[in-house]
Amino acid sequence: MGFSGFGFDSAQGGVAGFAPSQGASSGGYSPGTLLDDIQYHFKFDSISGLLTDSITSSVLSSTNSPSTEVGVVGQSIGFNDTDESRASSTTAALLTAADEVPNATEGLNVAYPFTIILWAYPEQKTGYSSQGRFVQELESSGDNWVIYAYNVNSAVSCNFSFGLAGSGSMRLASLTGNQAMDSWHCIVCQWYGCNYDQNGSFSVGGSVKRVSLVTGAAGSGSITETQVQTCCGEHMLQGTELQLSQPPGYDINGRIDLFTRWNRILTTDEILQFYNRSKAGLAPI
Repeated sequence: MGFSGFGFDSAQGGVAGFAPSQGASSGGYSPGTLLDDIQYHFKFDSISGLLTDSITSSVLSSTNSPSTEVGVVGQSIGFNDTDESRASSTTAALLTAADEVPNATEGLNVAYPFTIILWAYPEQKTGYSSQGRFVQELESSGDNWVIYAYNVNSAVSCNFSFGLAGSGSMRLASLTGNQAMDSWHCIVCQWYGCNYDQNGSFSVGGSVKRVSLVTGAAGSGSITETQVQTCCGEHMLQGTELQLSQPPGYDINGRIDLFTRWNRILTTDEILQFYNRSKAGLAPI
């Protein structure tokens, strides 16, 4: 299988619809290509259902009542490690599809790339864990992928990592700059698919993951750091459960907003469109 604009050229491609359907937002704005191959979009606004996905209407199950907090756009969801609040789902529509026939020839290798954007608000915490997992997905025997902040124990700053285990050991792409606690950060995580590099080219054993940070004022945002990790030919397995926060050791103090996933690699322009709209307090999708 090849890439088509870093999207699918299979039955999983095309434009996903909203449930319920939604058109252009006020002012005539249209999200345009941001709707292409979108898998889920959690606004975390109580008006649309705090734990409801705008694409599929899937609802996350909550434990210990995650809180409704001020978000980047409208409201966000909050977690804390005092009561180990969290949310999760085993709904198939929200999970990763397994890469097919890994480490084969290009014509047989079927990769499923994706992009995740989320706004993360890390808060200081105490305890033995130095990392707080904002989001992770499990597969049948452990982690599939994970997005977390590290150095969160009584620290004034932290960094963010995008990790992939899937078929092997956890491999991480990690930002290097120190990011402030008690502040919103726009994190972009991209998986290019088993045996594909960051250019969308077939490369046996060169499976790439990428984590980026977007900063700046509304209308002038830019990707200020990108870290790429290439390693070991690992591949995604079939996801079994999507989790926001994770007890007992890696649960977070913090908030999440506008948690969105596409089954393709977004362009820089699309990432900045999402960022600039949300930074201005407007719905990007």
